[in-house]
Amino acid sequence: NRTAFYTINMHARTYNKHPEMEISNFKKYPERLKSNNIIILGDFNLNEEHSVWNPLYKMGFKSAIKNTKTSMKRKCNKGKYMYKAIDNIFYNSKNIEKINSGIIDFIKNCNNLLKARLISDHVPVYLEIKMN
Repeated sequence: NRTAFYTINMHARTYNKHPEMEISNFKKYPERLKSNNIIILGDFNLNEEHSVWNPLYKMGFKSAIKNTKTSMKRKCNKGKYMYKAIDNIFYNSKNIEKINSGIIDFIKNCNNLLKARLISDHVPVYLEIKMN
């Protein structure tokens, strides 16, 4: 028995260029795809508390990552190297159950920040799911 699901990956425009204008289109995807088995993931350049997500939340979507910084600073400041909570995974909880989620902090300490930034200026986010 197979269950089809859709993943939609996005890298939104920068926060000062109104990424919510692009993100607002996601509310059309359940009807457009004729499915509730939808996972939306990426760098949204705004956090999960922004009001642009409200239409999706009303449809049953949830954010996998809450109040967790996912982008890196350019330099450490008092031992802190994480910057903004802008990467996330949104899933429709009507048909998808979250088992576990989080970030993979491969930096671990300030001594690794410059090396880490050669790979990316974001840490990976993950979502382990079960389909209903």
